[in-house]
Amino acid sequence: LEQSNEIIDHDIDMLRRAHLILSFLATKLPPNKLPFFSVNLSPKTLSSQTFTVALKAILRDEPHVGPNLVAEITERFDFDDPARAAHNLQDLHDANIEISQDDVPEGECAGLKYKETRRLISSIKMIEGGESALTAVAGAAFNPNDYKRVLEKIETEDMAKKAVDQGFH
Repeated sequence: LEQSNEIIDHDIDMLRRAHLILSFLATKLPPNKLPFFSVNLSPKTLSSQTFTVALKAILRDEPHVGPNLVAEITERFDFDDPARAAHNLQDLHDANIEISQDDVPEGECAGLKYKETRRLISSIKMIEGGESALTAVAGAAFNPNDYKRVLEKIETEDMAKKAVDQGFH
């Protein structure tokens, strides 16, 4: 799916669904009780010319739930158009949607690859043991400590405590 243009429609639909759920919950819950939803977005989607139009249409009716959305840039492929991706990521950022690079240091990690996109990322999601690889991948290009680091696949309280002790969120 990610290698075809079908991923663009899929990702936009998932973003729309997450936004609809948050918009509904905003009518039932106080703002400080709204959950956070993470939505995977392919580099192909973020390189798409239709993304900004779709994003603005999604946010038009209820723009205030954006801060409860997290856009995770999937790791497998590079951006087809890094300049367009930077523009689309800026639109997400302007809508107060957190931008995260998913599954560092696996795959391409396109969001961290380019200065124009890297500056818009606020968190890095990684698998356990990825810390040393992240440091090696970063080299002199960026400081991994400038980002909120989120450890994925936490399944027990002991794992959560260990992650917090290691500086993860």
